[in-house]
Amino acid sequence: MLFKKSRKSPKFASGELVRIKSRENISKLIQPTNKLDGFLFMDQMWNYCGNMYPVLKLVDSIFNEHQKRTFRPRANIYILENILCDGKVEQFQSKCDHACFLLWHEDWLEKAQ
Repeated sequence: MLFKKSRKSPKFASGELVRIKSRENISKLIQPTNKLDGFLFMDQMWNYCGNMYPVLKLVDSIFNEHQKRTFRPRANIYILENILCDGKVEQFQSKCDHACFLLWHEDWLEKAQ
């Protein structure tokens, strides 16, 4: 199940500096589907591993365009500042120019030191 009503308290607050975990650490969490709690770790996200970014916000709800419904994630999902999808997604036959935020599962992040 991708979404449910309750979730644990968030580890990170808006404005807090976090580090995206290493490729090795994230690989252990997402094998073999590249997903964790239903959230896809997209190929382009590997480029950000090991880098630090401020948290823009904790995601409260997500609009699913295909189902035309809003959902609340069951896991803590974050948007990090200045990271947008580059539109190069394997499932698309051509580049997408929508410029969506990439969504980061809390377990893919750690407190920056």
